[in-house]
Amino acid sequence: MPGLHRIASSIPIHVTARFRPQRYVGEEHSRSFRDDGWFEPTVSEMTTQRNVPSISIICPVRNEAPLIPALIEALSLAHAAGAEIVVVDDASTDGTGALLDAAGFINVVHQRRSNGFGAAVKAGMGAATGDIVAWMPGNMRVRPMDTLRIARTIAAVSQGRSLFAKASRTGRPFSERASRFIAGLTLSIWSRRDLMDTGATPTVVPRSALKHLVNGPDDITFECYTLWKLPQSGFEVIRPEVPYVNRPAGTSHWNTGARARFKLFVKLLRSVRTFR
Repeated sequence: MPGLHRIASSIPIHVTARFRPQRYVGEEHSRSFRDDGWFEPTVSEMTTQRNVPSISIICPVRNEAPLIPALIEALSLAHAAGAEIVVVDDASTDGTGALLDAAGFINVVHQRRSNGFGAAVKAGMGAATGDIVAWMPGNMRVRPMDTLRIARTIAAVSQGRSLFAKASRTGRPFSERASRFIAGLTLSIWSRRDLMDTGATPTVVPRSALKHLVNGPDDITFECYTLWKLPQSGFEVIRPEVPYVNRPAGTSHWNTGARARFKLFVKLLRSVRTFR
């Protein structure tokens, strides 16, 4: 199919090795720089840095009461390192909101009704005050400290460039990696944009990018929209590697199984043609 080959070859898909940051570095390591400018500050370095852009981390949650104590503990590390924490309680009915309110250091945004992941992120954007705004789901598949490290790196290497980060997740089960690769390649060919692994989080953007996202979709396709919209608006995307981690508590009911992933793929395929 020569026509398909020409279309595929015209898509600017970035190989993650081009913008591959340091892998997770523990507290025992000192900060190290690479040829491409990436670094991994430790917790103590991030706590003591001064004159750096402020960072907000948005975390939408819905009915995650069993997971909330572990989430609060993880978020407290990022807060101690200087991040503003905004958690959006997306109309939970299991006491999630009360647990979050009791934490004290979290700016909790309570949604009266659930309108989707995108709506929750946008509600968090309205409450966030940081120069750099990041978001990650509340299912603990991503460490808040990894989110903060990416945000610090964006602040350090931007140097006047309009950069945003969309994570590339490592360590996923093979079946999930395979399905995401096929879905991403199909979406990229269909849209003629680089839409590989659109659902990977965290996403980290400068505050100047928020105005381009306010009209994005309210549902889960918001993540795909972000990766579609910001390059069109003059922002350069980088794909830092972030380790996939298992939930410490509770059970995920989102996008589990081949059928659910296929339904999401069809939804994305239909939605991408409507993006403006």
